[in-house]
Order: sequence, then C-alpha cells, then structure tokens
Amino acid sequence: MIGARRHRITLMADKSIQGAGGRLQKSRPIIADVWAEAKQSARFAAGGAEALEHTEKASFTVPYLAAYLEARFAEWEGRLYRLESYSLTGTTLRLVNFDGVRAS
Repeated sequence: MIGARRHRITLMADKSIQGAGGRLQKSRPIIADVWAEAKQSARFAAGGAEALEHTEKASFTVPYLAAYLEARFAEWEGRLYRLESYSLTGTTLRLVNFDGVRAS
C-alpha cells in the first residue's frame, strides 16, 4: 500500500482575503505536501472548432488527516486541479480519496 503512494502532491485551501481598498482577493494557502496515490484520466471530444471539449481528471488517495478535508485544489506534476469531491475509506487505516478536474 505504501508503494502505491509515490506521487508528491500539494493540497491547497481556497480563501478570500480582504486586500487593499477593501477588495476581496483569492489566495490558495498550502495545507500540506503529501505522498499520494495518483491516477489521471482525460476526455477529449471533437465536433468542429466550436465544439472541442477537453477535460482532464485526476484522483488522489492520501492518508487521513482532518485538515486535508479543507483542500479545494491540488498541484501535481506542475498541474493544478480543482478538487470536486472527496470520500473517506478504511477503518483502521483511514484514507481520503479526492476527485479533481484540471483548473484552467
């Protein structure tokens, strides 16, 4: 099981902070750098220049820590993914499974 977690990912939160002049600014503070099992899939559909669709998805499995549930983004191999959902598995060895889509 440990051998499967050979990819280093960065989990990040999504926060809005008040900047100069009272404007809200988005920031992505780092929650943790963790070893994860990572899988990637892509979907391409072409129907002419206007109908081109490209969706790149990834799933990440990391050891459970309550702070990780605040993650909204993950960076892996220089790519940023918006985390859309998570699920918890295991009883004695608790794991978090994140599903994400490539952020543009």
